[in-house]
Order: sequence, then structure tokens, then C-alpha cells
Amino acid sequence: MQTVLVAVFALVPVGCWLLLARTERLLWPVAVGLAAFAGLCFPVLAGLVLVDLDRVVWLGYAPMTMLVVLLARRAEGWAAPLTRRALAGRIVLILFVGPVWLAVVFGWWVVETEPAPPSAAEVLPLPAGVRVVDDARTGCGSSHCGRTVVIAGPPGESTVDTLRRVREDLLRAKGFHDDGPSAVSKVHRRGFGGRDLSVEMSARDGRIELQLGDGKNLRD
Repeated sequence: MQTVLVAVFALVPVGCWLLLARTERLLWPVAVGLAAFAGLCFPVLAGLVLVDLDRVVWLGYAPMTMLVVLLARRAEGWAAPLTRRALAGRIVLILFVGPVWLAVVFGWWVVETEPAPPSAAEVLPLPAGVRVVDDARTGCGSSHCGRTVVIAGPPGESTVDTLRRVREDLLRAKGFHDDGPSAVSKVHRRGFGGRDLSVEMSARDGRIELQLGDGKNLRD
């Protein structure tokens, strides 16, 4: 369902132009160009590729495509009778760059400022021989959410060596930064009030615990 809604959002400028266009000279070239642009942006809008750019594309897509529609309309000339079709196109144009675009901005603001329990996938895959025992315990406060991931090393390996290997793997392979002898962190959500993902590591009662925390970004 979400993919369908994203596809509809991406194709709205094409429909808007088909309603507003007045001349055959620009009707299909602009429509095809907008459709091609929608096709290029759709994988990013749907979160399939270049996930670090999805916020930029979401926030810029409506203003950019509507600017193309307005410039194409200007190239045709404004002096033309106002038909029902053109009136419908103007309504779609106003709604798309007004309430719809503002809803997208507000949605990103909510997503970026509300904490959410981090996924255990943020630290997976673990080094060879290390396995997840439990990752179900979560909790949230007003500006922070956490998840406890319990792990175990291979038989015969000390907890100290397992923790060292896990920490080195997070720093080397998963983009984390050193935050002390037993902690690492990275920026994992950017944009409005971006978020930091922190991992604190400890051995307790014979168990190895990774405390994953999602909190306000203090680095940038």
C-alpha cells in the first residue's frame, strides 16, 4: 500500500501537466520528461536505493516538478480560456505544492524528532561465532529509546575477547565512532533534529549486553 501511495505521489505532476497543457507542441514532451523524472526518483522515494538522499528528494520533489509545470505553462502563454480541465489542473497544482507538500514536511519532522527503539539489525551481522541470544527488551523515554541485545561468543572465548571483537567490528565495518572504552555511536537518522545511535557494551552476570540507544543528535 505504501509503495502505491509513493507511486501516486510521484506521478501527480504528470497528471497535473496533462490537465493544464494547452498546446500539442509541449503536451507530450513535458509529460514524458516528468514521467521519466518520476521513474528516476521513485526508487529513492520508496526507500529502495540511496536512503541517505530520500529526505532531500521527498522535500524537493513537489516544488521542483511544479516549477517545471509552471515554466512549461508559461512557455505556452497564459492567455487562454479557463476550461474545467485547466481549473482541475490548477486545483491539483495548489493542493500538491500546498497541503500535500506541507504534510510531507510535517511527516519528516515527526519521524526525525520522535525516538524509536533501534533495531538489532543495526549491529548485525556479528563477528564470526558471535550470536544473538535475546533482543526483545526495549524501553522509551521522552527523547530516547533503547533496546538491550544479549549476545554470546563462541565456546572457549572469554567475554573480554568477544567484546573486543564486537567493538572492533562496529568501528571498522559499520560506520560507528569511538565513544570510549566500551561505547560507540554514529548518526543514523539525519534531517530535522537528527538522531544518534549509541551502543554501550558490558558483561554482566556471565552475559554480554549491548545497550542500543536512539537519542537526539548531539554531534552535528
